[in-house]
Amino acid sequence: MSPEMIFSNELASGLSASRKSPDIPDTIVDSLSQECEWLRTFVASMPDGDSFEVILDGTSFHYNENGKIQVDKNDISQFLRGAKLNISIIQVFMRALQHELNSNDKASKVGWLCPDTTSDTKIKSSTEEVNAYIFKAMNESVKSRNEFVLAPIFENDHWMLLAISVKNCTIYHFDSICLSLGRKIKMKTIVRHFFTRYKMCGNRVNRKEPLWKYVECAQQKGGLECGFYVMRYMFDLVSCCNDVSDLEKVCTSMSGDPFTDEQIDEIRDKWASYFTEHCV
Repeated sequence: MSPEMIFSNELASGLSASRKSPDIPDTIVDSLSQECEWLRTFVASMPDGDSFEVILDGTSFHYNENGKIQVDKNDISQFLRGAKLNISIIQVFMRALQHELNSNDKASKVGWLCPDTTSDTKIKSSTEEVNAYIFKAMNESVKSRNEFVLAPIFENDHWMLLAISVKNCTIYHFDSICLSLGRKIKMKTIVRHFFTRYKMCGNRVNRKEPLWKYVECAQQKGGLECGFYVMRYMFDLVSCCNDVSDLEKVCTSMSGDPFTDEQIDEIRDKWASYFTEHCV
C-alpha cells in the first residue's frame, strides 16, 4: 500500500507543481547552518514544481510494499523558513531516526505509524482503512518487540505526537499548544478501537482501559512551530528511551518551557544533513 500524498496545507502532491516557492528572507538566510545553506543553495537552482522522490521502507511504516513520497522545492522552502511543516517533511525525519537506530543496532526499539494514514483527512474519508492499518501496524510492532510506537498526528492544522506502549496500555500525548482539558482528537477513538480489538483477540495488557496521559511538554511560542516541536519530541524520545520505564521517566521530567533556538536548529540540521546525504 503506497501512501497517498497529503500536504499540511491540504494540497495533494499533484497540485504542487503549480505552487511557486516563496523566497526565504535574508534574515533567515544569514542564520542558516552550513547544512541548511547548502540545501537552500541547491534547491534554489531547481525549477518550481520539481521534486525529489523519497522511498519509505514498507517494513518500518507497515505498508504492504515500500511507499513513495514527493518532497518539492516549496516543501523545503517552508522547512527552512520555519513555516508549518507538511507530512512529507515529518516522514523524512522519521526515516532519518530509523536510519540512526539501525546504525546503532537498535532497529527494533521503536515502532512507527505513518502520519499520512493517521491524518484527520484520512480518518474522515476512510475510517475503516485507518482502523485496519493501525491494527496491522500495532500488531507488527508487538511482534517486533518494539518498546513503544511513535505516531505523529496532524489534526485541525496542528501537529501532535502520540507515544504508545501496548504492553502498558498507555498513550503519552505530546501537544505543543496544550489545552486545559486536553485536545479532542480523532485518533483517540482509533487507538481505543485498536486496544478493544487487540484484547478480543486474546492478547493481554496491563489495564482494563487505555490510560491517556497528557505530557507536560515544551510549549511553542508562535503559531507555526508545531511540526518542529513534534520532530524534537521524537528525537528526544528515540535518543533517551531504551524501554517503557525510560519513556515514563522522560515524560515526567519534561517541562512546559519552550525549546531553545539551538534545540530547534539541531533538528533542522539533522533533517537537512540526512536529506542531502540520502535523498538528493
